[in-house]
Amino acid sequence: MHKALVIVDMQHDFINGVLGTPEAAAIVSKIAQRVAESRGELILFTQDTHGSDYLDTPEGKKLPIPHCIKGTQGWQIHPQIMDAWHANPDTIVVSGIEAIVDNAFQKPIFGSVDLVSFLHARRSQLTEVEFVGVCTDICVVSNAIMAKNAMPNLKITVSADLCAATTPESHQQALNIMSKCQIDILKTIYLASGCFWGVEKFFDLQKGVVAAEVGYANGNTQNPTYEEVCKGNTGFAETVKVTYNSAEIDLMGVLAYFYEVVNPTTGDRQGDDVGNQYRPGIYFTNPDEQAIIARSLANLQKSYQDPVVVENLPLTNYYKAEEYHQKYLDKNPGGYCHIPAEKLR
Repeated sequence: MHKALVIVDMQHDFINGVLGTPEAAAIVSKIAQRVAESRGELILFTQDTHGSDYLDTPEGKKLPIPHCIKGTQGWQIHPQIMDAWHANPDTIVVSGIEAIVDNAFQKPIFGSVDLVSFLHARRSQLTEVEFVGVCTDICVVSNAIMAKNAMPNLKITVSADLCAATTPESHQQALNIMSKCQIDILKTIYLASGCFWGVEKFFDLQKGVVAAEVGYANGNTQNPTYEEVCKGNTGFAETVKVTYNSAEIDLMGVLAYFYEVVNPTTGDRQGDDVGNQYRPGIYFTNPDEQAIIARSLANLQKSYQDPVVVENLPLTNYYKAEEYHQKYLDKNPGGYCHIPAEKLR
């Protein structure tokens, strides 16, 4: 049994070409990292594919912008993503099937019948199918709903932070539509609350949380090391990247958990940890979430006399921490933690 990751139409024309958007360009490195860290998954690609007669096709008459013409640069899947896949030996490679070239399904229209037929034939081997890519409001939604219709009993997920749409508004609209079709929407928020070891462990235990990962957020250097961050002059905060299933818990629920393990009134201190890297913060990637977070913090303030100083800021950068920090308390039972032990059981 394994999971399938479907990367939809991450081609030059949709990223930095004739139909490109800043939002699409912003997810390239995130998807490449997701691919590089994949273990034992079946990674598949869809590839929008048109011919020189595109303007004469039904789609071309409604969208008269030639794009993804087979063999052109704009048709190619972004090399950063393909290089990450080719360099990862721990994924499943499909061979001997005519419809698939380099694990990619070429399609002349929004949804790929070949892709869904391929997945349907192997549904008994799959635990989940996750969709990422572009455009959320056209090809991602088409393929995800086709997959859900063909395999209603299989878990179908869409990672919101690894998708981009024609506009931010239509991105959210498409996510809402897929959620109503019982497709699980995975969302991510970045939370800083002192030493990240215990915060990661705490969120790993919470219902609705899909994954927790430790890293460094909102600093002023590139690729920081733990030793550099501990010096306190990089601007980074020790942060936990929390991915959650919005069908099981919403952002307010995640923040309610966060407030259990943060002292919101101490600027550069949590427990015995002192320094700028231990400041409390909530860092978001969806601008619509800032107002939700602000209301939540305003409500939290009612429980404190001292000012709540938790940062509510856009995520400007994030770097995954070194591997020995990941799941540190699982690797080192009894290791240091500023969170009470009863919250980690």
